[in-house]
Amino acid sequence: MSLNFSITNIINANVISFVVMAGIITYACIKLNIGKVFEKQRDKIKSEVDTSEKAKQDSVDALDNMQKELDELPAKIKELEKEAKNTAKVLVKDIEKDTEIKKQILQSNTDTAIEYHVKIAKQRLSEDVSRASINLAKENFTEILKNNPEIQYDILKECIEKL
Repeated sequence: MSLNFSITNIINANVISFVVMAGIITYACIKLNIGKVFEKQRDKIKSEVDTSEKAKQDSVDALDNMQKELDELPAKIKELEKEAKNTAKVLVKDIEKDTEIKKQILQSNTDTAIEYHVKIAKQRLSEDVSRASINLAKENFTEILKNNPEIQYDILKECIEKL
């Protein structure tokens, strides 16, 4: 047998090899149920694509919601600032009212304390003036009696008569 390597022989051999190989692959695919494997794999990929599409849509919806919230944020900030100003005004009024009440109470307490101390000072001053007047009168009376013995005699006589 001689080896003849012509192109026709090579092509024929390759074709035969190809047909045999295709038959083996077809038989293996039928036996291994490759169609179902491919179908399962295709269904799995489709499921993952659907899940990805749903996740993508959820992300787009979440992004839209966030954008709406961001768009509403300046208005909300202005509303919060307005509420804060109103609250501050109310607090200022309350503080002023409380301060005025405390001021009035303090003024009243101060006036009462001053009146009390003035009254005590007047009483002490009256007592001191009374004592001084009595002492002065006593000294004057004693002086008069020392200088005028006849007045002393008249007073003693009057006292005896009253007894």
